[in-house]
Amino acid sequence: AAAALALVVALALPTATALIPRLLRFAARRPPPRPVQPSTRQSLSTQPRAGDETLQDVTLEHLTEVKEDGRWLNSMVTKWLDDEFTAMDVHGEIGAEVERIYVAERKAGTNDLTGLLLAMGAKLEQLDMHDAYVNGWDVANNVADYLMVRMQRETCACSAQPPEDCAGKITVGPKDVKKALREYDNDLARYKLAVEIADGSADWRMVNAVCAVMVGFRVCESDGSLIRDKSCTPEEWADLEGVPDMSDCRDVSLDERMERAFPVDPELREGLDMYAKTVIGEGLYAFLNEHGNQGDRRRLCIVRWLHQLSFQEAWPPVGSIPSVPRDD
Repeated sequence: AAAALALVVALALPTATALIPRLLRFAARRPPPRPVQPSTRQSLSTQPRAGDETLQDVTLEHLTEVKEDGRWLNSMVTKWLDDEFTAMDVHGEIGAEVERIYVAERKAGTNDLTGLLLAMGAKLEQLDMHDAYVNGWDVANNVADYLMVRMQRETCACSAQPPEDCAGKITVGPKDVKKALREYDNDLARYKLAVEIADGSADWRMVNAVCAVMVGFRVCESDGSLIRDKSCTPEEWADLEGVPDMSDCRDVSLDERMERAFPVDPELREGLDMYAKTVIGEGLYAFLNEHGNQGDRRRLCIVRWLHQLSFQEAWPPVGSIPSVPRDD
């Protein structure tokens, strides 16, 4: 009996070991989420609110190639599921159902993202997804993310915030820096800013103010002006004149400066990527890296750079103070 039991264990152990990662993913799966704003599922609000820039404000009218967009969603959803877990037949079935629902809803006159998301989530719940490690609302929320990115390609070649990203230089002053020091003095506010940077909804003036502090700018105690504290300036930013405008996607030197702060070790760099994936979601992160424009890459670079400089752990940066006296 003992020998027989040992044989059963020996045969079952490899299979059980292979299933452990999948079981952990399944156990960690969240309950079906309510419709939320694309790419901000970690935000404080989980439902669109009147007056906000929510799903209700997003029209699908720019997407006129309905069948082509449906096929694209099919491929993106299937790829996301295969990359996130492991390639399975059910992923192709889910992708095909997403395409079918999208085309049917658009032909039926659904032209707003809220209506599409609600219909997508409700109809996917009726699909047999027992072999998958996601539910219908997980997929529907990712579809909304992909459509937001798809529409971005149609409306602006720079980033998800055309009014600011495509406008002139965004400058910051002492008041902006003081406001940033106040607003991001807790972990939740700093994480929320990282999410907003990644999904393109952040106020670039505040992003620039935060980055100004990170590269050594402080508010002078005596006259309230904005000055550079060289003792708090990272080496790669020492020769920069003035506060960098991170919204200027044409200035690739900003990306080069940020990337010089990234670790050389592949495992440590992978840690930065993992953080960015938790902020924006692995599927959208992969899509923006592969298909995104310079604005998309800039935002992801800022998120990784701020994390590398311990923005999430300490604000203002360790070893610095909110304001400094003038040397002269």
